[in-house]
Amino acid sequence: MRKTLMLVILVLVVVSGSAYFVWAETIKPEPLSHEELIERIQLTYDVKPKYVAQENDQVIFRFKKDGVTYNMTVDELDGHVNKLVKIAGSYSAPEKEQKTPTTKVLTDEEAIAIANKELKGEVDALSYRSTSDGGYYLIEIDGDEAEAVFQIHALSGEILSITWDE
Repeated sequence: MRKTLMLVILVLVVVSGSAYFVWAETIKPEPLSHEELIERIQLTYDVKPKYVAQENDQVIFRFKKDGVTYNMTVDELDGHVNKLVKIAGSYSAPEKEQKTPTTKVLTDEEAIAIANKELKGEVDALSYRSTSDGGYYLIEIDGDEAEAVFQIHALSGEILSITWDE
């Protein structure tokens, strides 16, 4: 009697466990197709993205807007933009003045002011890296709506890249 009861309990555990794993697999969302992701990016950013690569459940697209080329990393399950990185080109906003070349390195405060023009928020981290062309600042800012890491050239004040983490 005791062996039969143990056998019944064992069978129930195995069947319940198997049913749970089958059920868990059926409720996983289907990933969005590359065409659906491209359509979402086109509607949101008014650009024509091109597929670049896929890493696990992240899809990387490249597009050009206002003379600047970007790589955008998108979650294929929900279409959420996880990263937007400027990879080529320069900003050409009319309200910004062209900086004349200088040999004076920006102060921490000047670099933060440049980053704050793009994203207002609290500075989480600031570092300076010396390079052969004058060096650059890495500034991490935590804004109300997003977080970003800015790479700012230490001589010219040009924003070299912005990595958004929304």
